[in-house]
Amino acid sequence: MKKLFFFILFFFSISGLYGVFISPVPTGEILPHKTAALYVTGKMPSDEEIAPWDIDFALGFGLFNRVNIEFASYLGGAYGLNCEFLALEEELSKPRVSIGIDNITPIRYISSYGEGEDTRWEKNVYRVRNSEQFSAYGLIGKHIIFSDISIGFGRGKFVGYGAWAQTLNTDYYSDEKHNDAFGIFLNWKIFDIKGVKPYFSIDGRNYDYGIRFDHTYFSLKAGMITPNSLLGDDIKKSLFDLGIAFYTKKIAGEEQFTDIGILKGRVYDKKTVTPLQAMITISGKKYYNTIETSSGGSYAIELKEGIYNIHVSSDKYYWKEKTVSISGGGILYCNFKLEKKPKTKLTPEE
Repeated sequence: MKKLFFFILFFFSISGLYGVFISPVPTGEILPHKTAALYVTGKMPSDEEIAPWDIDFALGFGLFNRVNIEFASYLGGAYGLNCEFLALEEELSKPRVSIGIDNITPIRYISSYGEGEDTRWEKNVYRVRNSEQFSAYGLIGKHIIFSDISIGFGRGKFVGYGAWAQTLNTDYYSDEKHNDAFGIFLNWKIFDIKGVKPYFSIDGRNYDYGIRFDHTYFSLKAGMITPNSLLGDDIKKSLFDLGIAFYTKKIAGEEQFTDIGILKGRVYDKKTVTPLQAMITISGKKYYNTIETSSGGSYAIELKEGIYNIHVSSDKYYWKEKTVSISGGGILYCNFKLEKKPKTKLTPEE
């Protein structure tokens, strides 16, 4: 059985198919416009008393840099449609906001292990189980220095079982199967300029942790899943989690925060420390741009890593320049103290 599992994964790894890589929980990552994708993931239990072997497939497509549409197949026996919409794009001072629905399907008790009350498990069934059909969710996420953090809540597949999961559920078990509940989920991912990114996520059911590698046209994942209450509070064992994906177009969303840094700071009077409105001209290799500070003298701009010359000028003040080095994924604070020009004394005409 194990040899067959690895053979299937290996076949899809070398077949040249294209795919989408899905995080353990939603993160608001959207495929570029008109990018087709296919992904393959598999779970191998350390003990088959915990869960059966599992292999899943999905076809995905990105539209307008805002929408992901995926058709997922679980064990070849259950099918569902997943849709995600990026409602607000992430900006320098604002998080991204995403909403979506997973498992759009007529199968009420769909799951990654199939369908039905026993979910195709050979030896075990859920002690308590809610419907994972129409698992709606919403989330916010933000890139912070070298990492990305997203947090959200959703129903269905995002709701856990058991006493521990109650801390992440909203219903306090008012419904035996938690169909009216919402669960909280969290994902934390660290960025690395070479594409290797450790990740950790948690929801009402599992802890997921491992390493993800994102390249231009493919992604790989290797990690562990530790159920916190899958079959009750007394069983806590892990599953190996493997995934591979290929993309039809270059995936820019993951790279833009690995080679882009942030330059920010304030401009103020050298003597009085009063904030100044100023013009800031930034020049570098194949780059030239002029921005204006806010009324409070602050500024911020995203720049590709490299060397830049910063020229700052304000009315009635001497201009000033600095040369800075921007590192991908980092934040550089650069303040400017401008010296005021002396007032020119006017002499009366003779």
